[in-house]
Amino acid sequence: STPAITEVLKIVSKADITVDSFGAGIVASGGSLVRVNSTGDIRAGYRSNGIMVIGGGVGSEAGPLGTSDVTVISTGNITLDNRGPRAGEGIDLGAFAPPFQAGIFVANGGVGSVSVQSKGDIRVDGSLRHGIFASADGPAADEAASVSVKSTGDIATNGTGSSGIYARSTYADIQIVSRGNVSSRGPFADAIHGESDFGGTVDITTSGNIDAPGDGAYGIYAAGYNDLNITINGGTVSGGSGDGGSVAFFAGANNTLVNRGTITGGMSGWAVEGDTLGSDTVEKYGTLSGNVELNLAPS
Repeated sequence: STPAITEVLKIVSKADITVDSFGAGIVASGGSLVRVNSTGDIRAGYRSNGIMVIGGGVGSEAGPLGTSDVTVISTGNITLDNRGPRAGEGIDLGAFAPPFQAGIFVANGGVGSVSVQSKGDIRVDGSLRHGIFASADGPAADEAASVSVKSTGDIATNGTGSSGIYARSTYADIQIVSRGNVSSRGPFADAIHGESDFGGTVDITTSGNIDAPGDGAYGIYAAGYNDLNITINGGTVSGGSGDGGSVAFFAGANNTLVNRGTITGGMSGWAVEGDTLGSDTVEKYGTLSGNVELNLAPS
């Protein structure tokens, strides 16, 4: 039989990078194995990404059999601002013009994993621009891998729908570990959002301060139809006003919140919300103040 061909795409960047509007500091696309290692600082302007990696047939040719494992390691600081001309507004830029941007943007549409490791600080200004966005959309449940985001720096976003960390998948397991402070200041901008649509588990662990004061925003939000686990090892978690809250579960089978930090009622007064299908467990070792409502069937 013919051996499988492994296509490796590896980018190593040690320089500081500045890019204006409608671009990206680093772009990588395609290959069975995609590796990006960036140690310099990146500054990107209007509708630009800091680091943008596409794998497994999202806007590019997939690797063999649509298999693609994607890893991004970033140790420098990333800033997204609104610098640069805007004359390109409305131009069709194809696959490299997603409806939103991120300091680190990773999307994998094939069979494979996504791993993001960020050690620097990320600052983002503008609507629909996340600090870190990581997504895997394997074509079937038995072909799903995992989405992992590990962040040790501070992340701050300012804009409508601009989350600090946003990790999602159709089928894969989601793991988010955040040791720094995460602040998202805008309506419907969750500080940390983990979501697996059809069957993956979601595990979120934090130890820094988590703040999402905007209308309809959550400090930590976990959603999916398998087990949902949130562990707060330190820091203060506070959420937004209106329909927002500090910690929220949606759907889920066996859902667990372990709190060793402080959870406040935030702007809305809701400390913990559980619109869930299964069992909800709260282990309280720290401080929890505000309204708590669990085991509510999602509408």
